[in-house]
Amino acid sequence: MRSSSRRGTGATRHVVTGHLASIAGLALALTLTLLLPVAQARADTERIRLVLGFARSVSRFHSVEADSLGLSYGLTNSPEVGIDFRVLDLPMPKAPRPALHVTAGALTDERTLGPFQAGQPLIRQPVIVLRSGVHLLLPLELVRPNAGVAFRVGWSGAYVLGRTGGAEFITITKARFGFERTAGWFEGSCVEVGMGRDETFGREFAGKRWDVHVALQGRLLPPPVRFAPAKAGKTVAPPDETRRMLWAFVDMDVDTDGGPGPDGLQLRFGLSTDVAGILQTAFGAPAH
Repeated sequence: MRSSSRRGTGATRHVVTGHLASIAGLALALTLTLLLPVAQARADTERIRLVLGFARSVSRFHSVEADSLGLSYGLTNSPEVGIDFRVLDLPMPKAPRPALHVTAGALTDERTLGPFQAGQPLIRQPVIVLRSGVHLLLPLELVRPNAGVAFRVGWSGAYVLGRTGGAEFITITKARFGFERTAGWFEGSCVEVGMGRDETFGREFAGKRWDVHVALQGRLLPPPVRFAPAKAGKTVAPPDETRRMLWAFVDMDVDTDGGPGPDGLQLRFGLSTDVAGILQTAFGAPAH
């Protein structure tokens, strides 16, 4: 009885920690996004990105129970909205500089959800996912010129709103590290590994999970560039070749506990656009 009590206490502690981490991360992301000076964002149009996207989502919940109930596979539409705020550039003599990003967003899709409480069945239903995160990008130009790649390390969390009956807010919270493309037509593409907790696979198998996330993004439409008349003795700056208005993406995530618990695969593919970039192009000042 004493051993069982200790396991129960430990599981409860992990659940509470996951909830607190997700709440803190979401609050931090939303607070920084809303309260940081707007003037600073306007001074550097690449500092903030407001992304709208639409995807088709293919998912697999790999377990014996899901296979027997016909809940292993699913295909659904998955619209999303997200914001990426580069809140801080570390003071360095050369560019590109290490930068701290805060992210937040939401998407909808349909998922198979593992049981969170005793007696709950395995179900598949539409969900809303509220996401937040913080990550630091360390450009590899610090050690190799013109690398166009950055080391990425940070944290991501989410609330999954789906179940009812005592488990309305299912949490995901993971530390992450990997590499991100920072220049060229494939800017934003990344490969990263996450380690942490994911309650969508059921409370029993939520802890000590890890995943491999691969995102490939390809620019389809760069923004039009408007030039102001050049003044005598001054040169006109070339357009920023990393800006983009529309891009296609393929996003894949493979998740496992490395043991007898269920595993998962989710594949999303679609189109995204940067609303902040469109507004800046339409109403911003021309390049000088």
